[in-house]
Amino acid sequence: MDKGTKSQIAGWFITIAFSVVGAWATMNARMYEVEKKIEIVQLQIDNSKESLTQNQNDVKDIKELFLKIDKSITEINGKLQLKEDKKWR
Repeated sequence: MDKGTKSQIAGWFITIAFSVVGAWATMNARMYEVEKKIEIVQLQIDNSKESLTQNQNDVKDIKELFLKIDKSITEINGKLQLKEDKKWR
């Protein structure tokens, strides 16, 4: 082999090596970015679950309050009707 061929082979080898290292670095950076995005989405899901649980508890409390209000209104209506009945006796 002559000197030109050896330098060409060395040049090709260096070019291929840089290409492989560059591709590997790019893939590594993209994988890191995707992993971080997955972590962020997982945190958002966890926060949504906590928020949903809190909302469900709030709805349960509100239903209980409505039942108490409904019971109170029924009692008040009953007492008012008794008063009206006493007037007409």
